[in-house]
Amino acid sequence: MKFKPKGRKIYRQKTGLERLQDVRTHVLSIFGTLLVAAVMVLLGYSVGKPVIHFLQESKLLAVPNEVGETLPPTEALTEPPTEAPSETLPVETEPVKRETPVMRGYVLDASSLISQSPFDEAVAAIPEGTTHVFVPLKTKGGYLYYATTLQDAAKSGAVKAALPLTSICDAIRNKGAEPVALLDLLNDQIYPQSFPDSAYRYAGTTELWLDAPGGKPRISPFSDMTQDYLASLAAEIKEAGFKEIACDGLSFPAFTEEEISRLDSRIGQDARYTAISKCVQAMQNAATHVHFYTFVSGTDILSNRSEALAASESLDLEAVICVVDSLSGANIDMLRTLPEEHPVIFAWEDIPVPETEKSFVRFADHTAP
Repeated sequence: MKFKPKGRKIYRQKTGLERLQDVRTHVLSIFGTLLVAAVMVLLGYSVGKPVIHFLQESKLLAVPNEVGETLPPTEALTEPPTEAPSETLPVETEPVKRETPVMRGYVLDASSLISQSPFDEAVAAIPEGTTHVFVPLKTKGGYLYYATTLQDAAKSGAVKAALPLTSICDAIRNKGAEPVALLDLLNDQIYPQSFPDSAYRYAGTTELWLDAPGGKPRISPFSDMTQDYLASLAAEIKEAGFKEIACDGLSFPAFTEEEISRLDSRIGQDARYTAISKCVQAMQNAATHVHFYTFVSGTDILSNRSEALAASESLDLEAVICVVDSLSGANIDMLRTLPEEHPVIFAWEDIPVPETEKSFVRFADHTAP
């Protein structure tokens, strides 16, 4: 079998023009490729971004800053920090009490205000070194021991004595002490007899609560009329020259369970101390720039009757004056710490004032320590 001889390939050298055309063809091809790629990137960014955003919102694709949450617990995006970041934690601080006022107080007996002669004798008997003299202008029961100009008070028959307030102030200041008006706010059975709207009333009726069968009504701190009456007294006392007022009688009657069920529902709730504080605040608003104190009973506090103390904590006061006797006086260390907002000054009843007490109040029938 014969093999057909293969012919020799003949290669022709391209001319310069042909080579130039080839170079141009390659350049145009590369440029076209780059242009197509750019267009694809632009279209991908314009179209792909909304799609990715939709997938992320649909929880089908993880958000970049949430990638760490999608990894298994054993994987970590970064190495843990060598030191825990410092955190600024809130610092709990104890409530700051005011400093205890320097006070060597002395409480006059209400009977000394009946007329000028016994008052002069009582002022002469004020112990040396007394800084504050407490004058009982409104006492338990609702009596007023001064010449008030309030028509409501005169109409109710509350006025028990007629000494002018300005004369009382001047006499005590001439003795070198500061007069303090002492008012029993809520142990008042006189004013509500003439003004029933100020009294406790059984809910849904016009029937007044009485302290005993055939007894008397009592003024209610929930009544707007009560608050107005006490505010008027405070304004009158300030106008006469008193710069300090002490509020006593911040208590409720000993209601029975049956009475509580028939009275205003707030009487059996925490609104008790709120009502007391509103009465004092009404007085403070009427007698601005006057220093206020509240009297509380150490015995009541130890017996878990603490409306007066709770009300005091919500008020702007110079101090809380805690009355102690032979029984509650044994617990003064504990009683001294109970008010969180205000300093405590003890008023010693029927017992001598300890020598360790720097600020104190004593009553008229007590001898100096």
